[in-house]
Amino acid sequence: MDGFEIIEKIGQGSFGVVYLVTNRDRELLVIKQVNLRTLSVEEKQNVTQEIQLLSRLKHSNIVQYKDSFHTSSHINILMEYCTGGDLYTYINARRGSFIQEEKILNFFGQICLALQFIHNRHILHRDIKTQNIFLTHDDTVVKLGDFGIARILDGTDYARTCIGTPYYFSPEICENKPYNNKSDIWALGCVLYEMTTLKHAFQAGSMKNLILKIIRGSYPPVPARYSYDIRNLIISMLKRDPKERPSLSSILRKGFIQKNLNSGDCQESDSERKSKKKKKKKTSSNTRRPKSCAYSEQERVYDLKPRRGAKSSMQERPDNKYQRNMLKIIIKISFVKI
Repeated sequence: MDGFEIIEKIGQGSFGVVYLVTNRDRELLVIKQVNLRTLSVEEKQNVTQEIQLLSRLKHSNIVQYKDSFHTSSHINILMEYCTGGDLYTYINARRGSFIQEEKILNFFGQICLALQFIHNRHILHRDIKTQNIFLTHDDTVVKLGDFGIARILDGTDYARTCIGTPYYFSPEICENKPYNNKSDIWALGCVLYEMTTLKHAFQAGSMKNLILKIIRGSYPPVPARYSYDIRNLIISMLKRDPKERPSLSSILRKGFIQKNLNSGDCQESDSERKSKKKKKKKTSSNTRRPKSCAYSEQERVYDLKPRRGAKSSMQERPDNKYQRNMLKIIIKISFVKI
């Protein structure tokens, strides 16, 4: 990697290695290095999609894409380095000391802005978790990262894979049902729960028991030290029925969320709205277009896996029917480590 000096390896996943590097200007950056020799044709397409996706996501609460380049055997994705580390490390460093509610809501509000930004572009993140949320050195700015398994969806597309991190699986993914952006809302609810309790919402000794807990929506209550507003918000985001979960726009309209978001976090979102208004004036008034938050408000449904005779509705199954498909579901995702 000419022009870059490797400081240390800071991560490793199924698709590559992540290094902390410096460039010629001594700027700290992150390089995600993917070995092309080990990838299938489909996996190479996924990496290309990730790069194209990242290059379009410019928002103050999303980890910034810098550049990408190929070598003979690798593709390298150059990203912004967040000096404060990830939210998972931040929570573990608390060692049982609860986080102030004001800070939690500030962090949470910024993540909502980032997620609203991608949902408005019909992008599903699919792997929202504390390890993929990053902080600046002074813990004032929060950024959403790792779009390696994000998916751009449209009205004819289907998300076919049971993918993500088991602790943050939504009930509809566990039950092999259709899923949409409300699955990201569930995962975000799990992140909010984790910030208030310093623990995962759903924990179990085996994959089978973990999935049963998620499907039943069984988790310990949030400590009473936190306000009714935040406790009630978590309950609403972890509703088993996706249609009952709130949209990001409705969450961001809540007074207690707005109160803890400083004006700087909303700057880009506001400028984006102004830009959209200008575009609307130039377009014919007869042209039908979605609302600014259309995707987060719509109930588009995308099959996890098309099934013969499957119903498009997302009704909950009674508890006594869970066991029928449980073995098949567990076998399909048992390769994922908790």
